[in-house]
Amino acid sequence: SADRSAIFNTAWSALIPPAPSVQPLASNKLAKALVDVAKLRWPEEDPGFFDRLLCAAAALGTNTAALKVIAVSFEEMGQEGGGRVGSVTAVRAEELRRHVLGAAPKAAASLVGLLRDVVPVALEP
Repeated sequence: SADRSAIFNTAWSALIPPAPSVQPLASNKLAKALVDVAKLRWPEEDPGFFDRLLCAAAALGTNTAALKVIAVSFEEMGQEGGGRVGSVTAVRAEELRRHVLGAAPKAAASLVGLLRDVVPVALEP
């Protein structure tokens, strides 16, 4: 819906790249709001959600916020259990879990690549 898109776009633009005025608590809340909307839209309405996050995670200036959203996404959408997951039904929660399991190998490979790039630079004297 248009309301979900507006909420998603507002949260995305405030987080990625992060606005300087956004405090850590607000950033956490925006990440949660972004994931709550993504739970309703991904992958049917927004198949590129994780790809955009992975690109943002690899870019200087957006990587911290993107990694936070990736962590919240996998935590919330990948939960196992027979009940509701926050704002979605048990059936939708199971669909999301299957989609996350499908997206996990690509995400893991991207994150490992990112670590290979970042760790040597961070360890340089």
